[in-house]
This record gives sequence, structure tokens and C-alpha cells, in this order.
Amino acid sequence: RTQENIPYFEEKDLCRYDQVVSAAFTPQSPVYDNEFVQHLSSLYSPYMGAENLGPFLYSFLRFTKKRRIVEIGAGYTSLWILQALKDNEDELERVRILQRQGQCRLMDVHWTVPDLVEEYDGATKVSLLCVDNCLHQSESASGATAVAHALGLENNFQFVKGDAFELDLFLEKDSIDVLWCDFGVGSRMSDFASRAWPSLAPGGYLMCHSTLTNQNTRDWL
Repeated sequence: RTQENIPYFEEKDLCRYDQVVSAAFTPQSPVYDNEFVQHLSSLYSPYMGAENLGPFLYSFLRFTKKRRIVEIGAGYTSLWILQALKDNEDELERVRILQRQGQCRLMDVHWTVPDLVEEYDGATKVSLLCVDNCLHQSESASGATAVAHALGLENNFQFVKGDAFELDLFLEKDSIDVLWCDFGVGSRMSDFASRAWPSLAPGGYLMCHSTLTNQNTRDWL
């Protein structure tokens, strides 16, 4: 090694936390287990067109770390959302412990945004509120609660059987991080969105199902 190189002992010292950081961030979710898939099979219906939406929503929430979710329509995708919320909490707890011990570093650089990690610690309870009238002939919403209990995900879950167009009556302003519209309201989408919009927090997301295949939703977009 030349004088310009980092001495070996210094380089080794810079990497001293690599293993514990890797362990904290390595995916450890039940979504990779057969048990999770088997439980969800009772909620799957090809009529809903949601077979790829579940994994997408899971990945989206794992990336964004959004905490307050409202889903209009419930069933298969609800459990993917609940698992993402649980996995985010578990992951951030592992990271927070390392951070408070001064070990969440790679090459002696902070591997997180410290303030955001600490902010996640109980600042806002993670939650999924599902609203569904259970009137669809192939509905799976009514079985979501039982599956949530079977998977140990019931603590962050609230199910309301009712009309989504009354959502604005019990949601406060800026109280939602993600509003997932997993229902077909056709030409009424504009009315629903305008009424629900104030409940979305700054930086929040309004996401709609069937934007490719539902002409009324496409017209609204």
C-alpha cells in the first residue's frame, strides 16, 4: 500500500458495522413464506383483478414508509398493506436500536436519516382503515378480519362496513397518508375524490384501481 491508500486497519475500522447494518436491513418478512400466501388464498378472487396489486402495494409502502392508510374496498390487498405496515415497524425498530448505539453507519457514514428514524418511533400510529359495503357478488372483504387475526396483523386494522361516500364525515383534515381506492364508482369518481381530498396529508397519495381498464376512471384522470 502507498501512502495515498487508506491503511488496512483504518479501512477495516470503517467497515466494522457492516454486518449489523446488513442484518437490520435484510428482508425478514412473512410475505416470503408459504403460510402467508396460503392464508391469503381465501381472499383471492380473479374478478377483483388484484393479484399483482398486493405485492405492488406492499413494496410501495415498504419504500415510502407511509403510516396512515385508508382503503376503499377490502380483501386480498388489505393483508399485503397490513404486512407492509408491520414490517416497516419491525425494520425501523431494528434500525433505531443501531442508530442509538451509534452503529448504523457504513464506511463511517450515517446509513439513515436519523431524525426520520426517530420520528417513526410512536409519533403516529400505523393503521389501515378499510371501508367496504360488502355488496359485490364476489366480495372477499368480510373475510379480511379473520385472516388478519390468523396472521397476527389485527392490531393495526379497522374494518368499517359502510358507504365510502360518507368517508368525509369521520375523517379529519390531513389525517391520511395514502388513500387507496380499490373500488369501482364509475362516473362518481370525481365527486368521491373531491370530498376525500382534504383528508389527505401533504405529501400523501391518492391511488386508484382500474385506471387502465375502467373508462370512467380514465376519464376522471
